[in-house]
Amino acid sequence: MQTRYLLPVAVLLAGLCGGFATATKGTDQEIAFSFRQAGTTCTVSRDNAVLGRVSAAHRKLKLKKNASALVLDCAAGGRRLQAKLPPVLSKETMAGAIISLSLVAIDMISGAAWVYPEKVTVDLAAKKVTVPEGWRVE
Repeated sequence: MQTRYLLPVAVLLAGLCGGFATATKGTDQEIAFSFRQAGTTCTVSRDNAVLGRVSAAHRKLKLKKNASALVLDCAAGGRRLQAKLPPVLSKETMAGAIISLSLVAIDMISGAAWVYPEKVTVDLAAKKVTVPEGWRVE
């Protein structure tokens, strides 16, 4: 095959492939929660829909990736805390963007383009939620 046809063929093949993050990491994610105070429970929601509840007894939550922020509503012992955890673009999506913008489009549609922090620590006494570096809490 002549060299002039290689680039169009490569672009066509990249466009026909599934999203890079979708293929390598999937569209689901599990988040582990830890709590500084005993008895703390948090309701996790997104877009006004409850995704689940976490506590010391149920520390992990599996959810679908999405571009919308997670909303935590936590309470224990008369204390209450609300926080938002916005997602960030996954490294796999960034790699897909280098290869082909069509891969990014597939990842955006599937939700795999976004990731949430894998670990979340809730401290009601200090009224704060801590996440690993690279994420933020609103």
